[in-house]
Amino acid sequence: MFEAITRIYNSTSNKFLVKNAVTKGCTSKEPYKEITGENLAV
Repeated sequence: MFEAITRIYNSTSNKFLVKNAVTKGCTSKEPYKEITGENLAV
């Protein structure tokens, strides 16, 4: 799942998509930072 989210983020630069993946439990906060380069503010 991490690879799919990374691929989509790289092509769209949509941080909201990655945040929704964390919210829905598809990934955790650590991959969010690794993918977007920012900390997830909850």
